[in-house]
Amino acid sequence: MKIRPNAEFRASFPSDLIEDDEGIVQFGGHGVAEAIAGMLRRLGYEVMTPLYAGEHGWEFDARIDDRRYWLQVTDFDGSNGLLMTKDMVWNIWPFRSRHGEFLLQLDAEFRGDGRFSEISWLPKDWWRNDAAGADSPVDG
Repeated sequence: MKIRPNAEFRASFPSDLIEDDEGIVQFGGHGVAEAIAGMLRRLGYEVMTPLYAGEHGWEFDARIDDRRYWLQVTDFDGSNGLLMTKDMVWNIWPFRSRHGEFLLQLDAEFRGDGRFSEISWLPKDWWRNDAAGADSPVDG
């Protein structure tokens, strides 16, 4: 099974970037992170409040049963964003990973929410080989 744990997307949310006369005070993406957290809560996940991660954006964990996933939302320009995910249980018990199932659930939520479009799933290290995106986070 091939897993693509990252997604590029367009989102129609108001910009929540905060600037002052000296530059950026807080990078945007908080509204998008909260929307994704809400999607996961509706699916039954326990989701922590997104935390500010500086230029990386906003990050949070989602848990269900014995599974835990880390998510980070980065806002590039107010409408283009990046979601990165990581299966935190995989590191401990690789045979128990259900990351693919998690990503398929998230993909269905993205596609059912009219605020998200142009969703493209990327492999873990897409920037190293300039990998093209795919319509699904999972193959096989």
